[in-house]
Amino acid sequence: MGLIENIFRNTKTRSFQTKNEAVFAYLREHGFSLPAIRWALMDLNDINLGRLTNGHSIATASNTIAGRRSNKQVMEALSSMLDMPVETLFPGEG
Repeated sequence: MGLIENIFRNTKTRSFQTKNEAVFAYLREHGFSLPAIRWALMDLNDINLGRLTNGHSIATASNTIAGRRSNKQVMEALSSMLDMPVETLFPGEG
């Protein structure tokens, strides 16, 4: 059984609007860090750092995803691509 099917099976009692919300909740409940969850969601949705740069460097995008920087444009780009609120993906950083 694939990871996504397992996540949906284990979170079936809850209502999620998107697969990304279900994956986020599942990984959060299982102790994954926010940066690890962001990277996992990017991988799941085939989002590479180049798509998040918005004129900034790849290093800026990478550091923002990893939580070492707080670049509003990168956070908003990822939020938009995942169809999730910035406040969920980057709590306290937006």
